[in-house]
Amino acid sequence: MTDDELRDELLRRLRVDREVRDPVHASEPGWADRWAAVDEDNTVWLMSVVSSQGWPLLSQVGEDAARAAWLLAQHADAAPELQRHFRAAMADAAAHGEARARHLASLEDRVRVNALRRRP
Repeated sequence: MTDDELRDELLRRLRVDREVRDPVHASEPGWADRWAAVDEDNTVWLMSVVSSQGWPLLSQVGEDAARAAWLLAQHADAAPELQRHFRAAMADAAAHGEARARHLASLEDRVRVNALRRRP
């Protein structure tokens, strides 16, 4: 996938993510299932990107699409092991100035909260 294709797909997925989270849809039948399906699809897709190309870098996709990648990772709560993998990939990118430290910190918080939720 070229950088432009990756950027466009990240931004498209962000639009879908935002749409499904719009509270105006909360009373619609099947809304929660659609939300979960969007998150699952985005998580699987982002994992395929990270596995094949690494974390989407600021220099590669730009600020807005890099932010989209972070948000998709934030919303991977149903797959904590993948979310941890995203955190590690993003940490490597941030160490090289290719991801925002504030986004990494937020993802780190999310991973830690999710780990506490899953304790027996």
